[in-house]
Amino acid sequence: MISGPTYIAYVNVNYPELLESGVIRCPRRTGTDWSAKEGRRMELSNRNGPAGAGRELEFANDNDYMRIGEVAEKFGVTLRALRFYEDRGLLTPRRDGAVRLYARRDVTRLKFVLLGRRVGLSLREVKQLIDMYDPDGPNTRQLRFALEKGDRQLRRLTRQRDEIVGTIAELEELLAGIRQRLAAVAGARSSA
Repeated sequence: MISGPTYIAYVNVNYPELLESGVIRCPRRTGTDWSAKEGRRMELSNRNGPAGAGRELEFANDNDYMRIGEVAEKFGVTLRALRFYEDRGLLTPRRDGAVRLYARRDVTRLKFVLLGRRVGLSLREVKQLIDMYDPDGPNTRQLRFALEKGDRQLRRLTRQRDEIVGTIAELEELLAGIRQRLAAVAGARSSA
């Protein structure tokens, strides 16, 4: 989690004295060695201590941000999915260079997107619901839309469940018949 200002620098020379003092940190990432010596991306320290120290996935205050990897890990989604939701206008993370930083608002929107997808709403419907939200109003229009879409989806899922129950019953009947035939064949062989 990133609190307060954190700056990203692209270092093209070796600064061993800054590395030793902790001003520049070189975190080890899976499959990537980020070092000042190689001129790769570096994190400059902020007043809150080393990068990654005390990383919890909850926000301490409204000025905190989570990186894309943290959000992906917390919600079990891929980085590609998060970028896709961003492209569709469902999420609007802050950018610090190439780094996406997700505020509490973005995480709340993501929870809503994932809930909508889980219950079978399209991304278009989820976006419509999100766009209808008015923090200062009663959100009657949004609630009515959610109720309409929810009722429709509930009816669809109920029909699917009924079809599945019927299909299971047919399959169980078919398997029982097959077992009886196999038992009859086995009984006929043992008699002979």
